[in-house]
Amino acid sequence: ADKNDHQTASIMTASDIIYIITTVAVAQTICDGLANRITYSSDVYKQRLAALERARIKRDKAVAQAAQNPIAVNSNSSAKAREKQTKKVQRAEEDFRVAATSVSQKHMVPNVLTGITFYMLYKILNLEYQGKIVAMLPFTPWKFFQRFTMRGLKFDPEFLFEGTKRIQGPEQACGFLIVYLLSTLSVKFMVKQVLGAKPPSGADKGLFTMIDDPRGQKFLTSLGVDMDDINEMRKRM
Repeated sequence: ADKNDHQTASIMTASDIIYIITTVAVAQTICDGLANRITYSSDVYKQRLAALERARIKRDKAVAQAAQNPIAVNSNSSAKAREKQTKKVQRAEEDFRVAATSVSQKHMVPNVLTGITFYMLYKILNLEYQGKIVAMLPFTPWKFFQRFTMRGLKFDPEFLFEGTKRIQGPEQACGFLIVYLLSTLSVKFMVKQVLGAKPPSGADKGLFTMIDDPRGQKFLTSLGVDMDDINEMRKRM
């Protein structure tokens, strides 16, 4: 039989790839635009940013005063003054962490909704482009990576590109998932860098911002989580 009779997979054209890349860029633009309009332009968010900045100034001032005016250890009165100074710095630090968590929470909702949007977008595009070959790699990926490169591809083992001598087998075929992953890692990232709202310093550590919050630490401790283990893990990351 002719080679084409064995072929059951179709080839993804350049226009298909451009369409996927454009769709990812447009989706991220819409998500960032809605987040900027609904969340980051709201009075609540601006108030939380202002509270964070006040807490930052208060903390920095307390730390600077403690550094400029060290209290000598030579009497009971100086010990009490030193303890009072330490508690003042700790309170200022805790207030800053609470304010940072408040801002970080406002960033979490848009991020979660964006993640859900792109998961749904993947499902929709995958239905449309499932089974189409993007390209043939000049090498055979390891078995583990073939789960990603060949995801959604089903074709005859005898399928080969015409006139391509370096192709040794169907394991070198790439499916839709590779294009989508590359688009989200490049185009989506660049759009977010340009249009997305970045969390201010102190509220930019994601989940760890909430863990640093005394309320978050108290909650985790109540669940039996050892905070020393978490801090040790963070040092290794």
